[in-house]
Amino acid sequence: MNILHNLVSVLLSRVSKKVAMLISGRSFLFVMVFIIFAGCDSLSRVAGPTAVQVHTGTQGLEANFVANTPPLQLFEQTPFNLLLEVSNKGANDLENVAFSISTNPQLVLLRNPDEQRVIQLAGRSRINPNGEKIILNIKAQTQKVSGTSGVSVPISTSFCYQYQTKASPFICVDTDPTNQRQLKKSCDAQEVSLGNGQGGPVSVTRVIPSLYLSDLGDRVNLRIKIFIANQGNGEIIDTSQIENYCAGHPSKDVFNRVSIRAQFQDQVLQCNKEILTLKRENEDENYIECELPQGINVRLAPFLTPVSIILEYGYTFTVSRTMTILPREMFI
Repeated sequence: MNILHNLVSVLLSRVSKKVAMLISGRSFLFVMVFIIFAGCDSLSRVAGPTAVQVHTGTQGLEANFVANTPPLQLFEQTPFNLLLEVSNKGANDLENVAFSISTNPQLVLLRNPDEQRVIQLAGRSRINPNGEKIILNIKAQTQKVSGTSGVSVPISTSFCYQYQTKASPFICVDTDPTNQRQLKKSCDAQEVSLGNGQGGPVSVTRVIPSLYLSDLGDRVNLRIKIFIANQGNGEIIDTSQIENYCAGHPSKDVFNRVSIRAQFQDQVLQCNKEILTLKRENEDENYIECELPQGINVRLAPFLTPVSIILEYGYTFTVSRTMTILPREMFI
């Protein structure tokens, strides 16, 4: 604002005295206020925050070992730290993330195995477009090894969490599916592909709307096929099995179960399944069909509108690192 005041002063000083005298006191004040506010508005438009696309991408929780933790080689009976960088790169906040560490207890002793077993992480937002990130510090110690050569030992960390994906694809509602009325349609009812994800590892990949006249001919019935896929780095698990899975006690039917809800404007769609079990061998069968029971008035012109789809599921993945424990006798 100070810059604008100075700029206005310089400009006005260059105006000839005869022109300045023609402007009355009130008009002069009005011009000054208009110029100042117009300048502020221009600056706010230039410097304003850009919109952040939160509900995009196919990532959720991500984790990686920090470089050189654990070291590739370490002497026996030596303390060390396992550092894990954990971040939420999806659009959904995480309330209770369970994780477990798996290794050979005869070779590696975890010194704080019961600490930080549940974590919370905020998802991506306009305030934090990258999502929340933390560092987990697990203290451990190598055990004594036998023999005169090094021993390799894998260390794996599994994460289990509940997540939600929200998709809002726009579909065309053709209220004249049989082309009986002479009107210019603003859109055509056709398949909508969603290739960039919606801010979670499980995504709506495409929707196919179909419309047909009711028996009385006064309403149009809407049916939508909703296709779903696992596009993340892990496995889908039942939401009721999250803690059991990470604790090593999963049930048999634990994988690939996704809960689905769909809504058309302010009306809940009736779907043929509430829970879809995804098939790995035939992804074309991974869909549900939803209908709008009351239909749509045929007098309405064809229009575009979003369909709200919510997926709820559990998710798990594992990161691993292998280290070699060296006996001290090798260097004696």
